[in-house]
Amino acid sequence: MKHDLSSDPPFSKLDLVSCRNVLIYFGPQLQERVIAMFHFALNSPGFLLLGRAENIPDGRGLFSAVDKESKVFARMSGRSVLRFAPSRGIVPSSPSPPDVNLRVHSVDNLLRESENELLERYVPPGVIVDERMEIVRFRGRTGAYLEVASGKPQYDLLRMARPGLIADLRIGIAQAKMSGTIVRRAGVRVDANGASRVCDIVVIPIGARIAARNLLFAVMFEEPRVPAVEARALPEAAPAPSDERVDKLEADLGATRAYLQSIIDEHQRTNDDLVSANEELLSSNEELQSLNEELETAKEELQSTNEELSTLNEELQTRNAEVHEVNSDLINILGSVEVPIVIVDGGRRIRRFTPKARPILNLLPTDVGRPIDDIKPTLEIHDLDQKIADVVDTGSANEEEVQGANGRWFRLQIRPYVTLEKRIEGAVISVVDIDVLKRALGAAEWARDYAKATVEAVQTPLIVLDAGYRITSANRAFRDHLNPGGEDIAGSSLFALHGGVFGTAELRSALASVFARREHFEKLELALDLPRLGIRTLSFSGRAVAMPTVEQLVLLAVEDITDRRRDEAERRRLLAEAETAKASAEAANRAKDEFLAMLSHELRTPLSTLLMHGELLVHTPMDAPATQRAGEAISRAARAQAQLIDDLLDVSRIVAGKLRMDMQPTSLTSTAREAIEVVRAAAERKDITLESHLDDTIPTCAGDPARLQQVLWNLLTNAIKFTPEHGRVVVTVDADGDRGRIRVQDNGVGIEPSFLPHVFQRFRQEDRVLTRTVGGLGLGPGIVRYVVEAHGGTVEVESPGKGKGATFTVLIPLVKAQPARVARGWGAPARGAAEALEGVRILVVEDDPGTRETLVTMLRMTGAEVRAVASASTAMTCLGELRPELLVCDIAMPEEDGYSLIARIRALGPAGGGDVPALALTALAGDEDRRRAAEAGFQMHMAKPVDIGRLVTALAQLRAESLQRPTPGP
Repeated sequence: MKHDLSSDPPFSKLDLVSCRNVLIYFGPQLQERVIAMFHFALNSPGFLLLGRAENIPDGRGLFSAVDKESKVFARMSGRSVLRFAPSRGIVPSSPSPPDVNLRVHSVDNLLRESENELLERYVPPGVIVDERMEIVRFRGRTGAYLEVASGKPQYDLLRMARPGLIADLRIGIAQAKMSGTIVRRAGVRVDANGASRVCDIVVIPIGARIAARNLLFAVMFEEPRVPAVEARALPEAAPAPSDERVDKLEADLGATRAYLQSIIDEHQRTNDDLVSANEELLSSNEELQSLNEELETAKEELQSTNEELSTLNEELQTRNAEVHEVNSDLINILGSVEVPIVIVDGGRRIRRFTPKARPILNLLPTDVGRPIDDIKPTLEIHDLDQKIADVVDTGSANEEEVQGANGRWFRLQIRPYVTLEKRIEGAVISVVDIDVLKRALGAAEWARDYAKATVEAVQTPLIVLDAGYRITSANRAFRDHLNPGGEDIAGSSLFALHGGVFGTAELRSALASVFARREHFEKLELALDLPRLGIRTLSFSGRAVAMPTVEQLVLLAVEDITDRRRDEAERRRLLAEAETAKASAEAANRAKDEFLAMLSHELRTPLSTLLMHGELLVHTPMDAPATQRAGEAISRAARAQAQLIDDLLDVSRIVAGKLRMDMQPTSLTSTAREAIEVVRAAAERKDITLESHLDDTIPTCAGDPARLQQVLWNLLTNAIKFTPEHGRVVVTVDADGDRGRIRVQDNGVGIEPSFLPHVFQRFRQEDRVLTRTVGGLGLGPGIVRYVVEAHGGTVEVESPGKGKGATFTVLIPLVKAQPARVARGWGAPARGAAEALEGVRILVVEDDPGTRETLVTMLRMTGAEVRAVASASTAMTCLGELRPELLVCDIAMPEEDGYSLIARIRALGPAGGGDVPALALTALAGDEDRRRAAEAGFQMHMAKPVDIGRLVTALAQLRAESLQRPTPGP
């Protein structure tokens, strides 16, 4: 059903009106009308519920706030201020054309207006008055007969009548009232504004025919009816003015007599009525006197009853005060009780509860009177209503443990509510927080089990003795170690166990002191001969244990320390050895510190050479020979520093056990020949004669060509380093049985005999002073020994003494096979490598400007087409433009590293250039860096710095391998 608040008639006799979030869309005037409509529609009292954002303005006197927060208002018992708007008419539901009805209404209106117009024009003027002669309505122009009296406005006909009309009006109305018929008073002269005129007064009673309770009279002022004959005779026989006046006075006198006679008759009737009423009053007075006497008697009875009621009231007040006091005590007790308690009646409706019950059982003050089953407590209580019903029916209490939503434990108690008359009229529900007790009990049980498990799990044998030295309990360690027979020892005497082996005087005395003085003893060591175990050294410790229910007990710990004593002797021996090892370690630590100082010197020396020659090249004009010498010095310094770094990395791999060998058939003669070519230039700079005696007929060995070349390079480099100018170094490669022998002999500074055992130790050097004549870190011999031993060989050194030279001999097992692969040299590129790069498109990705420029210059010398970029993002752009055939890429770069770049390139696929051969050229030279580069997609990994020969050789090898790969099909 739809109801328009702005136009439809309101409902009435309502108890509740809910209008939520509607008034906020109305204007102020419409809001006032709707609120007045709600006041009209509601009973008294009635309630109005509004929305959260709505309110009723103060001062209207229509509603009072019951709950401002919830927007609940009560209707006030005031007069409604609602004013109904005029009806807008009802639209007819009949299918007749609307113009017919409109025409009928217009005709009725015209007829009504015509009648009003005729009444105004042809009906004589007059008024309608009531029985008190108060004018109710005027009709026509009555000014010639009535005028407003001075003073307070009023509508009394006689006070408004003009002179001459009062007597006739009073007589006519009285006659009409008595007879109930129309009365005409003809020829009444009225004076108006100094002029006189004659009229007829017609009084018509209204309501007499229908016996209305309140009569109305229509008083009309008509023109006099003068016969025509008299009108014509007036000019001939007009009476004298004095006669007319006498006739008029006589007529007035007759009217007055008639009026007075009617008043006398009415007064007589009234007097008769009063006499009859007086008689009735006398009779009523007698009845009232009799009733008064009865009332006096009833008054006395009421006084007596009142006294009894007063006494009863005092008793009730006393009882009420006692009940109030008991109620107050009960409220205070319930308010101060820390236990949640709820009292329910026989119908399981809530009667009362303590404040502590509100959060536990989820109660509100308004829940009083509600069934307990309607409440959803925070505890996990199943069938609470049924349990209460069972308690009420059986009269027996119910207790159980329940758990709250937060995991706390409570004890729920439901007891019957028993009145003074021993009737069960409900139940009392209490909830006791036992979480602490529950957890304490659990903790105690856990502690007991934990202690028991600990005693059983501890490896020390433990027994408990009573005052008679009888064993009350023993743990598993005691039963397993000191009772190997497995017999039951509970209740047995300790001193009688195993033939009385524990009955020594020392143990008896110690236990007696514990029982007597509650003292404790520790580490009482006794050597006892135990069955099946032999002589064992046992350590006894005893402590008193106080028990609340039994006599004093003693906990005795028995520890077998035979092995400990033996271990202590061994430890003392090892301690002496440790002291010796400590001294050696300190010496090694000092050697390491000296090595670090030497490392700093050796690293800074080539750096100084690089820096100073670089400054000369930048700031000093130099001719071609000087520039070449500076370049050679820079190259030597860079190679020296690179070699130091490589040696350090090799030592790190050796220490970590990660130095890998690529074993394959290798010719020792070819390896030695290439190593000699590498160091020949260094020998020529010192004018050292480099002789070689190489046997090409010896079989190959199973080895790593690069590592064996590193061994020979280290031995030759050390020989040249420690040989003075114009000296001689001889290299011999031959066979010694089934082993290949490499001998490097020089006539240099030689080695002291005391230092010969330490030559192949890492971080050891014979000359550690600041005035030494040669550089180096002393890592080469250590690397040589590790590599040789990894090949299953041995290395030895001989020296007659200081200044007499030294001879290093390497023995490597040989195999009966032809050389399958020859190791390449380190210094120069393979033959034809430079020609292989001619015209090849190479993309170089390097963020360092100096390194990038050097790489471009070096590679362009081979005839290659080289383009260099500084970032990974630029490289991706150039990849599509250049379509390179080789890629040289750094790893550590800003914004995006080389690993991410090669992954993006490989994701392009062969069609997008994603299969371009790639070489990682980086300062990250560890094994983990090599592995990661291979996993990312690089085919080769080279460490900075790198010489042009090795780089060109590696790129030529990459190019050759890429050309040998089969072209993928379409």
